[in-house]
Amino acid sequence: MPIPFAGQTLWLDARAALWWPDEQTLIVADLHFEKASFLGQFANPLPHYDSLDTLSRLEELVAHYQPEQVVCLGDSLHDVRAAERFDEVTLKRLNNLCNSICQWVWVTGNHDPEIPAMICGARTKALRLHDILLVHEPVKENAPQIIGHFHPKLSLRIKGQKLRGKCFCVNEARLLLPAFGSFTGGLDSEHDAIAACMREAFSRYLIHRQKVWAV
Repeated sequence: MPIPFAGQTLWLDARAALWWPDEQTLIVADLHFEKASFLGQFANPLPHYDSLDTLSRLEELVAHYQPEQVVCLGDSLHDVRAAERFDEVTLKRLNNLCNSICQWVWVTGNHDPEIPAMICGARTKALRLHDILLVHEPVKENAPQIIGHFHPKLSLRIKGQKLRGKCFCVNEARLLLPAFGSFTGGLDSEHDAIAACMREAFSRYLIHRQKVWAV
């Protein structure tokens, strides 16, 4: 679904991604690689398939759009030692994917303040494109911002049917992405933390049944 944002036309993808055609840039947020293996250290009996599933879906997106640039908006790794828990095959696949793109950018987040050298790609705290800031968390600057971090979700009832899923939150100044990772929780889009992030009234776009719906 195309939407206007800060003088640009951006596409909300139902796979929890953002496509910026004029910049040939694919944007995702909050991959949380190796979350299951992290929780497994604390006697949580979870299968460790989340990283592979997240990576497979990311590969599919890249194959679909053939972007010149991919930007991951922070918390790509669930914790500072996550990369050490990658198995050899998954790490190789991730690096092959990074190297297949002209520019792969890891924006750092609160879960991954540093991206280990074993992972290919550029690192930055923020990226600016056409006066739009791409960041993990909102910053105190008046520039329009594309943000991750909050994992927004939406639940509503229409004609007796309950609809629930990830969502995008958008107003003139801020665009909040849903979490891309396969094993990520979510924060209700009506939560005070999201209202504080957006600062003003905002629209929500629900991901439901592989489509994006304006709410």
